[in-house]
Amino acid sequence: WRSTSRALEALEAVADATRGAGFWPLVRALDADADTDVDADACEAYVRARARAFVPSAAAARVMELAMGARAYSPRLEAFRAMGDAATRDGTGGDDARVA
Repeated sequence: WRSTSRALEALEAVADATRGAGFWPLVRALDADADTDVDADACEAYVRARARAFVPSAAAARVMELAMGARAYSPRLEAFRAMGDAATRDGTGGDDARVA
């Protein structure tokens, strides 16, 4: 499959570590800093650092880092992408999902 975004993987990791509670707060935090002009490596390091701040403990942060290093969230994200693509193609995604 195609490569998945490290930022999206971090969001999924935080969602898992916080039972969903940290997902949107992290999205808002990253969105607030969206104008930061950095290269891809610096961006990945920044997102990972921000993600660590949203997990409940140092142990959870270490587990999250291990999972992200192994790209454990990549298959889930690719499945979501494939479902979205399929819904858009066959029209089951609702009016907003249809491509003109």
